[in-house]
Formats: sequence, C-alpha cells, structure tokens
Amino acid sequence: SGSFRLGITEMRTDGIVQNFNMKRRNISLNTTQKIFEALEFSANVEYINEDVKNRYFRNTQGGIPQTILMIANHMGPEELSPGYDENFQETGVGTDGNATNPYFVLNRFRNVSAKDRFITAVTAKWDILSWLYLRAKVGQDYFTFKTENIIPDGTAFYKEGRVEQGESKFFERNYELLLGLDKNL
Repeated sequence: SGSFRLGITEMRTDGIVQNFNMKRRNISLNTTQKIFEALEFSANVEYINEDVKNRYFRNTQGGIPQTILMIANHMGPEELSPGYDENFQETGVGTDGNATNPYFVLNRFRNVSAKDRFITAVTAKWDILSWLYLRAKVGQDYFTFKTENIIPDGTAFYKEGRVEQGESKFFERNYELLLGLDKNL
C-alpha cells in the first residue's frame, strides 16, 4: 500500500515600491510505499524557482529606505522626482553622495536575481521486531543563485556606473542511520 501527494504552487507579488516584483514557483512530490509489512520507503522531492526584479536593498548605497531618512524633514520625497537631470545625472539630495536620490534608484538602477533549488530526501524503515526498527535516510539540498546589479552612470557615489554579476552554488548531502526502540521497560 502507499500514497503520494503532488503540490504545485505559484506566487506572484508586486512590492510596495514601484518596479519591484517577485515570482516563485514550487513543485513538490511526497510518496510513501509499504513494500512488505515490515519495510516502508518514502521519498520527498521539491523544486523551487524564484525570479526577483529590483529587490530592495537596505543600509547600502542605493538603498531607498535609509535615503528617505536622510532628506530634510521639510522636503517631501516627491520633490526629488524623477531623480535625474536632462543628462541622466543624479539630482542629489544634499552634499553627501551616499544619500542616493530614491527616484533615481527607482528609475535607473536595475537588479535581478534568479534562484533554482532542489531539496530531496529518501527514507527506508525496517521494522525488525514489533518494538525495534532500523531507519536510514539520505537527503540533499542543491541551489544556484544568480544576480545582476546595474548601478547606472551618473550616480553620485559612482559616476562611471557599474555592472555586478554573481553566481552562488550550494550542495549538501546528509546521511542518517537510526536504530530505534519503542518498548516499555
């Protein structure tokens, strides 16, 4: 006897700040099979795909939240729009080049990220006696995470502009062997 469950989900969201969105798709499969009365196998597989456009950055140059805190309290943020002049140079918010105009960030900065992740686990349980069992499990986690950040030319803190690309990969495999007792002594 056995059972299985297949789950498919998709999430789409737009942020509270314009030009931000995220899409995440999940597919998961869980199955359990009792091969013999005393032997059971189960497997879990999950795939996650995530795409993010213009992820928020905090406490960094080009981050919108701290810049809003740096502008004079008598000045409304909308006075900084569109954030750049006719030559696409940032219109500053003061003498500090680290306080990036939030509209310049919204209208000219670009960053994207993509993540693919696989999580799997296989378990076998053997009931040796009614009160004694042996369980073996193998699990692994693998993901790749790619990013691209574009700081445009004309930015006060980096006039020449910059493109940053990165890729991270992660792989981990774990093993477990357990001898279990379920008996009143």
